[in-house]
Amino acid sequence: MEDDYKTLNEKNEKQLKIQKITIDFADASKRAYKSSAHTLHTLRQAAEEELQPLLTKNIEEVAANRAFVIKAIENKTHTIDKQPFHLKVQEMYLYTTLELILRVEEGPAP
Repeated sequence: MEDDYKTLNEKNEKQLKIQKITIDFADASKRAYKSSAHTLHTLRQAAEEELQPLLTKNIEEVAANRAFVIKAIENKTHTIDKQPFHLKVQEMYLYTTLELILRVEEGPAP
């Protein structure tokens, strides 16, 4: 009986999909750009747009390719009011919600 539950749980986990994406910023970035809510809002939108194709993807598949997810965020330069910014993934949590905590850095992506 217990083996049946274990097998069923494993099968269900393989079928789980990304249902939601949340983006937040590290405290240091929030403090640094507190006076510029526009900058954080624009960067959040850009990151969400980049990750949009992951919605409804299999969690196991996304987890196996998490390095590509991180590179997709980190390898872009976003220009806001003629100032270049790039994002660094500080933390990443993956289940039915993909949650990223990002750090904002000035200058082009390395």
